[in-house]
Amino acid sequence: MNRQFLLILLSGVIVLGLAMFALVKQNQSSVVQLNGEVKDVLVLALGDGSSLAMIDFEAKNPSSIGFEVNGVEIEAHVGKDTLPSTLFGKRDLGDVLEFQKYTPRYAQIGFGDQVKAGETAKRMVAARFEVMPEQLADAEFVIRFTNVNHVMSEVKGKKAKRGSKR
Repeated sequence: MNRQFLLILLSGVIVLGLAMFALVKQNQSSVVQLNGEVKDVLVLALGDGSSLAMIDFEAKNPSSIGFEVNGVEIEAHVGKDTLPSTLFGKRDLGDVLEFQKYTPRYAQIGFGDQVKAGETAKRMVAARFEVMPEQLADAEFVIRFTNVNHVMSEVKGKKAKRGSKR
C-alpha cells in the first residue's frame, strides 16, 4: 500500500510539474517586450557645439502581442556620465538628411509605429546631443521604448562612427 501511494504521488507531482511548465511557457509569449541591439551609429556635427546621432538598431518582439510605440528616449553613456538627448522628429531628420545628401538604410521609428508579434524590425532613431561628436566616439547608446500600456523595453549598443556616409 505504501509503495502504491508513493507511485500515485510521484505521478501526480510529474503531471502537476508539466502543467505548471506549460502554463509558464504560454504566459511568456504574452509578455510584451522588445529585445535587440544597436547595429550602427552615425554621429554628425551640427555646428553649434552639438551632435546628431543616427542610430540603426534591430529589435525583436518575441511576444504574441504587437508592441505599439508610445514613446522613445535615447541617452548616451560615456564613462560614468549619462548624456540626455532630444529626439529628432521624422520631418526634422528628413530635412537634415536631404541637406547632407544621405539616404538612411532603415525607416525611422516613432510614436504610433508598431513592431508586430514575432517580428524582427530593423529601424533607426535620431537624437541631438549637446556635446561635440568626439565625445560620443566611445559612447554606449541606450534606446528606451514605451508602449501604449506603459511597458518599457531597452535596446543598447556601442558602435559610433563619426561623420561617415556608411
